[in-house]
Amino acid sequence: MNKQKQISLKNVQMEFDTQRVLKGIDLDVFQGDIIGYIGANGAGKSTTIKIMLGLLEGYTGDVELFGEPLQTGDIKHKRKIGYVPESADMYDQLTPSEYLSFSGILYGMDPVVANEKAFQLLRLLGMEDVFHKRIDSFSKGMRQKVLIVSSLLHNPEVIFLDEPLNGLDTNS
Repeated sequence: MNKQKQISLKNVQMEFDTQRVLKGIDLDVFQGDIIGYIGANGAGKSTTIKIMLGLLEGYTGDVELFGEPLQTGDIKHKRKIGYVPESADMYDQLTPSEYLSFSGILYGMDPVVANEKAFQLLRLLGMEDVFHKRIDSFSKGMRQKVLIVSSLLHNPEVIFLDEPLNGLDTNS
């Protein structure tokens, strides 16, 4: 059985000012693949992820997601992607219930369904008791768990995790 190609990068290059960050990245990721993209700080890992997410422009080369060329401003592929950034600003005056329902709505989910699924996922992470508490009272690890749940909420086909274990305890 042939697996479908989900991501394809061909000769992707990126410069910031005169500093070349990406030097001809070639990568194919197929359905069901799990890859680790490793390198030293400043090697371009987050830059590559942001390009694949459509968050960065100015690169050269070819990027395809789900068999289609990545187009500037085209958001249809974003509903198929989950993303946990290296560091994220959160609406920390909200509760996980509010934040995750809002995230679900942005992905086209029914708010009630998003809220129920968010609670189930947070329960798996042992956080059901803080479902209605404000995020600004959470530790870094608890915030990271909320971000992970947000990335999984809509059943994405591809998940990008940019240093997802940062701040998590070993049991998590």
